[in-house]
Amino acid sequence: MGTKDRCYAYSLFFWETESVDGKEISVFVSVTIYRILTYQTTNCSKRNLFHLKFCYVIRRRYKTEVKRMPLQNTMKTGRLEAVLFDLDGVLINSFESWYQAFNAMLTAYRKEELSRDEFTAKCWGPDLAHTLVALNLTEEAGEYCINEQLNLIGLIELFPGTKAVLSSVRADYKLKVGLVTNTPKGNVNRILDYFQLVELFDVIVTGDDVRNSKPDAEMILKACETLSVKPAHAILVGDTEMDLLAGKSAGCSVICVKAKSAGDACIEYLQELFAVLDKETILEGVQQSKIEGKRDK
Repeated sequence: MGTKDRCYAYSLFFWETESVDGKEISVFVSVTIYRILTYQTTNCSKRNLFHLKFCYVIRRRYKTEVKRMPLQNTMKTGRLEAVLFDLDGVLINSFESWYQAFNAMLTAYRKEELSRDEFTAKCWGPDLAHTLVALNLTEEAGEYCINEQLNLIGLIELFPGTKAVLSSVRADYKLKVGLVTNTPKGNVNRILDYFQLVELFDVIVTGDDVRNSKPDAEMILKACETLSVKPAHAILVGDTEMDLLAGKSAGCSVICVKAKSAGDACIEYLQELFAVLDKETILEGVQQSKIEGKRDK
């Protein structure tokens, strides 16, 4: 009798309203459902038996975790081969450009503008398509926002050390480097060209390259497949709940930047990534190569 186990992850997220201290607030709820399918074939009876197990993760912004499926810490149990980076909030500070573009869209389509706190809570993290649905806006409105953000590219700032970190991960640590972002391809290409970052990535996956954006795992899995790397041998560096859920659903370790989410490690600044990598025992061989490389220079 042969047995094969397969794991599928489904991600859902939605808004609900709660009363906190007498005030009505919107709470963002993320749900990732893991379906573990065990397929067994019994030769003598030619019967196929399917066993389904469901595990789930429910995380609520402003709330604590309700239940979490324990996942393997790949930084300690596997060979690290790649580091995948989110774009907005990790490599670049694009908040102001998106905030102004979003409010310009709301004004153009006769909706009430959002404060920065409201925009952060409701719109920063989920992909634009889902946010439009929540606000009862059309794809046309989304295109307006996307184009407006391109006009505000001058407001975007590259975080200190971004180029040095990306270059060192590849050159010194001998790891593959990927970009995984919900941002539309046109905006990503314009931003990368603007800051001259294109050549620093081995793979770039945008929201237009997949059917399901983060928090779904599809984007992470696509990047790993292109790099010929198993998700268990990759780390995702992100700053939102969407990144955490996508990385964990794919089977990666997750390093959170300036985030309250409980990843495998949390850092305040991008440069601190090296400290996390250096203390992992799986990088001993990489560190040796790094040292030898510096000696040769």
